[in-house]
Amino acid sequence: QGLYFSRYASKAMHFCDGSCQIIMCKVALGNSKTETEENPERKAPPDGFHSLTVPGRHFPAECAPDKGGAVPTRSFAEEFVVFDLAQILPLYTIDFDWEL
Repeated sequence: QGLYFSRYASKAMHFCDGSCQIIMCKVALGNSKTETEENPERKAPPDGFHSLTVPGRHFPAECAPDKGGAVPTRSFAEEFVVFDLAQILPLYTIDFDWEL
């Protein structure tokens, strides 16, 4: 449940096959609760919170994108989850083709 966002385009690329379209958005997270437990029944953040942050695993500093290293893989990517469409402002779409 919810709408999932990531700061890494590579996260979205795991859901497309060759021809991709990514929607760049501003997302108002508000007070975000860090959540590490999966709960498919969740339909909203806990009381007092506006969104969820699902942390990714840590990767070595030399592999960080800002250090010229590899872009994090799906298992590394932090995600943000919102449940209210009013928290999302779509800015533009990016269309591209890619292959492994």
